[in-house]
Amino acid sequence: MFQELLQTIEVTIVRTLMGIDFAQFAPQRVIQQAEEELSGLQTNESQIEGELTQTGVKASLEGSAVLQSAQKRHAPPAQKTVVSDKVGRNDPCPCGAIKEDGTPVKYKNCHGKNV
Repeated sequence: MFQELLQTIEVTIVRTLMGIDFAQFAPQRVIQQAEEELSGLQTNESQIEGELTQTGVKASLEGSAVLQSAQKRHAPPAQKTVVSDKVGRNDPCPCGAIKEDGTPVKYKNCHGKNV
């Protein structure tokens, strides 16, 4: 029973870590470099889909939690779009200034300094 509890905790931790979008913490230049490196890669997703269909595994997975979680992972993350006329003090400056580490400069430290 204790082993089952440990296994459940381990699975929960792995699922949580796999669901985190670490890109939001990375500097913009690192993200751009990674996208450039990944742009030329090819996947064998269609081949796998065909093999799953041929063997009948795909039909048995329809509606299963495994298939649904795989589809969620391949779905693009929802982008937050905030429409506001006013820039908050801690928001990135609209001029697009970037610090040396690649993070955006806050409005209060850029154009909002004298406001």
